[in-house]
Amino acid sequence: MKNIVILASGSGTNAENIIRYFQSSNQARVQLVMANKADAYVLTRAENLQVPQMTFSAAEFRQTPQEAEQAGVPHRIMEALQQYRADLIILAGFLLKVPEYLLAAYPNRIINIHPALLPAYGGKGMYGEHVHQAVIRAKETESGITIHVIDERYDCGENLFQAKCNITPEDTPESLAAKIHELEQAHFPRVIEEFILNKGLELCVGRTYTSTTTVDHSNTAATYGSGDMHVFATPAMIGLMENAALLLAAEELDEASATVGTLMNTNHIKASPIGATIRATAKLTAVSGRKLTFHVSACDDKGLIGEGIHERFIVNREKFLSKL
Repeated sequence: MKNIVILASGSGTNAENIIRYFQSSNQARVQLVMANKADAYVLTRAENLQVPQMTFSAAEFRQTPQEAEQAGVPHRIMEALQQYRADLIILAGFLLKVPEYLLAAYPNRIINIHPALLPAYGGKGMYGEHVHQAVIRAKETESGITIHVIDERYDCGENLFQAKCNITPEDTPESLAAKIHELEQAHFPRVIEEFILNKGLELCVGRTYTSTTTVDHSNTAATYGSGDMHVFATPAMIGLMENAALLLAAEELDEASATVGTLMNTNHIKASPIGATIRATAKLTAVSGRKLTFHVSACDDKGLIGEGIHERFIVNREKFLSKL
């Protein structure tokens, strides 16, 4: 079961359609709706359908995780995506440009729908009624929708699907919008489902996962026997790094598969006292057959405390255990 998070800015008719489509699906489920406007009606639609919601400001969306860490504040967007274990992000009438940190965290996993036949009538400022007005002014004879994977440019990336509608001389921007809306409702959820089935959302380089713990007497060097002071133990840091890599991989594996750690090469740079919050992040940097390579790092409240390289292998649980 894959987890979908929807980003929206307005009424949310597409969001509601997607939520309803996947309510009975065994392939995916919408786990969270996020909006950059507190009064966006999409939040009400999500609440009525018992889907969790959250809001954020444009400034919060643009802020990188590194900037948030330096400012000593949580990065609410990334924390929410990790909390709900997002596999796929859907932009359903979302008007902010997706920043690079989010593209890096979810490469080839953010899908947008555009109310025109891209590459025509795309780019900055081309959304909603602006698109329909431009199409009508140009006296086009057809328009339609484009569902695509996004990249760092406006309305670019791999096209997944296009559907067309005819435009008559009598059409207005409003009547064209109604035709486009029918296409969106008919096709958007289905194309998302096909993407999940066809792509498999395989392990993708660039994905990250963060595991968190608090330093207490159970995970100090003195308790582990790796030192004689009550500071965060190196084995505990390594274990937390492994946990982040383990959970990142586990999101994509079936129940018959697991990963086992085969290499950890890391430095413990700085001690952390009892009471400190430790966050270990694993970033998948390479996939070679069954071997997964991660960059792992750990931070406390004051900054970086350790980093290194970690490798894991994908194994079949039953076969692995039968050989022990």
